[in-house]
Amino acid sequence: MYGILSTFDVLCGNATYSNFLALSLEQRGHRVRKISLLTELQKNDSKVVQKSVLEEVGRCKIINIQLELGLYGSSPHRSAKFIKKILKACPEKTTITVHRVEKRPDSILRKIKKNFLSGTSFAKTVQLAIKDVYLFKVYKGIYSEIRRQASKKNIVIIAHTYMDQKKLLRNFNVESTVHPIMWPQHLVGQQNKINQNLDSFTVGVFGFISAHKNFEIVIEAFKNLVEKEIIPDNSTILICGGHHPEAPTYGLTYTSARKIKPYPFQLSQYLESMKYSMHKIRVKWIVGSTDEEMAVLMSKVDVTCIPYAETGQSGSGITSQALQYSRGIAMSDTIMASQHQKLCDGKIILFDTASVQSCETAILSAKEQSLRPKFKNNFAYKNIIDLIEFKKKEN
Repeated sequence: MYGILSTFDVLCGNATYSNFLALSLEQRGHRVRKISLLTELQKNDSKVVQKSVLEEVGRCKIINIQLELGLYGSSPHRSAKFIKKILKACPEKTTITVHRVEKRPDSILRKIKKNFLSGTSFAKTVQLAIKDVYLFKVYKGIYSEIRRQASKKNIVIIAHTYMDQKKLLRNFNVESTVHPIMWPQHLVGQQNKINQNLDSFTVGVFGFISAHKNFEIVIEAFKNLVEKEIIPDNSTILICGGHHPEAPTYGLTYTSARKIKPYPFQLSQYLESMKYSMHKIRVKWIVGSTDEEMAVLMSKVDVTCIPYAETGQSGSGITSQALQYSRGIAMSDTIMASQHQKLCDGKIILFDTASVQSCETAILSAKEQSLRPKFKNNFAYKNIIDLIEFKKKEN
């Protein structure tokens, strides 16, 4: 019996990925338990859910843990406490997919210097410094338990990038194997069954809407290219995605969402920018696409733009899909892009996160690029399944 420990809410990216892992194991003839981290855990640390999870883990011979701290409890400390119980209950063979690795915090003096230059108050700086130290301590506790259990069991850690691999070793003395998030190739096998008219030049942005996704820079760049007659006036920008189900504005009208007190200022500003930029251009906005539909749409647009602002993340399901399926791809110049580049054959075309003109140039370059970037041959979706099936440990 194989177990996958994750959230399985289909509106969550982590859940989508986990569902495909479970399906792939089943297609190889295995019985699979999808051990769901229900929302009661994140809201009130439900003891009933914790007990059920631990019992399910104990019934499996092999477990894959999707490690993202926020899924396991209402606070970092409570999440860590529950994760340690899970690790103790895990079977002999366990894989842990690490979705985020906390960096070693700056010293208080270094933090004050950096934040002073950015205009952050002294009180806020101290508060942020304490939070960083606290989170790092929480993660050290988790990885200490992983090392203890690894001395008794066969535990394999999967990191998404070489940077995360180095951070795991340097910060927590934990060895790992590197493999990016990958998606099954059959996702784009249903192309003829999805009727979307994308016969004009099309630029696409994909994923849940939030301020850090920075979609408005692509919309503004696209608008400028049309107005300058650099691309045809019948060109289309495709927005595939809606508000995240956990967003405070989910399910509300634009007018009613603005009445929320305090209203999320960044999101407000973001929506205003999108609304203004979309004036007088062709927009196709699709919400509620299935995983297969999103992958197919990504394979049909001429250029997929990943305009995310810098958040420190090193992996993303959307960027991985783009590198697997897109005809052309342009990415904002972030840590995530630089980490993906190390895993790819072919050059990733980059643009500045704050420059519309840079984004315009990147879209045109991606449109003309003859050899699009893609993950190297030693990274494949099959390899991830092999890893969690314990067929092999390294690529």
